[in-house]
Amino acid sequence: MRNNGLFRVGVLIIVASALIWLGAELTRRIEWILPYTAGAGAVLLVLGLFNEARRRKAATLAAASTNNESAAGLGPTA
Repeated sequence: MRNNGLFRVGVLIIVASALIWLGAELTRRIEWILPYTAGAGAVLLVLGLFNEARRRKAATLAAASTNNESAAGLGPTA
């Protein structure tokens, strides 16, 4: 039983070391693109904010229009 536990810990250490090494290699290979991806992420955030503001404004205008039609007797009656 004890040997089985030591075997599992040994495998865990080997796999963890391999994954850390792979991560370091990948980071070295793609290091040059990281500033560009950060910039692209920032641009997407700003575009998302503008899109959300535009949608919210359109929803507010649609709600105001519906309220005005109901008040004038043009909208659906409940």
